[in-house]
Amino acid sequence: MKRLSFLILTCALAVGCSESEADGPAAVDAGGAGGGAGGAGGAGGAGGGAGGVGGGEDPCAPACDRFVECALTECPDYEGAEDANRLRASCLQTCAATPALATAVGSFGSCAQVVQFGRSSSADFAAGCDGGGAGGMGGAGGMGGAGGEGGMGGAGGAMGTLNQPCFSNFDCDAGERCANQAAAGEVEDPRCEIGERGQVATSGDCAGDDGELMCASGVCVDEFCSTQCEADEDCPAPFVRCFPIITEWGDAGNWCL
Repeated sequence: MKRLSFLILTCALAVGCSESEADGPAAVDAGGAGGGAGGAGGAGGAGGGAGGVGGGEDPCAPACDRFVECALTECPDYEGAEDANRLRASCLQTCAATPALATAVGSFGSCAQVVQFGRSSSADFAAGCDGGGAGGMGGAGGMGGAGGEGGMGGAGGAMGTLNQPCFSNFDCDAGERCANQAAAGEVEDPRCEIGERGQVATSGDCAGDDGELMCASGVCVDEFCSTQCEADEDCPAPFVRCFPIITEWGDAGNWCL
């Protein structure tokens, strides 16, 4: 299960980045999360050799189209072609710098979830959406702050976390792991199950259909094991950004993308 494909990461690419960030190399090798989020190619100067898995098709364009559509639908202060063009340009810039985010936006089930992800990721976007004036999505620097160990699982009640929705192994009790329960071809349904956790550390290879089961964290992003973080500096190569993850069940903390 490419965890980022199911989560409401749904390519909400709402996080802004500075111009220098957008021009930098895309450190995440395209192709893992979501079964082929694939190469951003040379888009916006990002990517270098990234690409290939997606067959040359840029995943950022449809993801940003959806983000813009949702913003215009859910945010009363965003309207018209001018706002749409500004939001799309900012989204494409952000996605070019961090291609894995395209997978994120695409997995959300509703526009409300996409916009909420945008709010939590970018203060500029949130201000514009909530009536604080036009702001676009730019300018969000490091992604520090909330997160840390623990994830979204919580106590899990008297029955523990078994069969409870999860995002990572951190959401499951000892002796359990977070794994997809859905049949092939169906929408992913990650839940805590009895089983041995993976041993591959952060940045290690997790290529394969069940790559997340190889990771100690239970989260595989573009064929590399991810981990929780508090700031961009916490994320080793090939990851470039510490990004807040929100699922339909709640806040999963910050993760390296």
